[in-house]
Amino acid sequence: MLMSEFYFSDSQKLNALRKAADSISQGDIVERTIRTTGSWGLLNEQALFSSILPSMYMNGYLKSMINFPSWLGKNSMTNKRQRLMRQLASHTHLK
Repeated sequence: MLMSEFYFSDSQKLNALRKAADSISQGDIVERTIRTTGSWGLLNEQALFSSILPSMYMNGYLKSMINFPSWLGKNSMTNKRQRLMRQLASHTHLK
């Protein structure tokens, strides 16, 4: 019975996700203000809204590790191979 008190309900998870998404949106607004007006003094607020608050709101709700998207890794490897092939072709080109 005591253990059930430690489990979060779905509504608590959704509320935390909503707060995190709102905070990220506010961080985007602050970032746009920084870039358009050059108000670099707002960088601390942008960091707060974009990373610190969302991670605080989601604390304990993400149980699995966040994986690097496989497409990005495959795309990077493809680009590297194409670059190496171009270099090899340019170095072995017979004149």
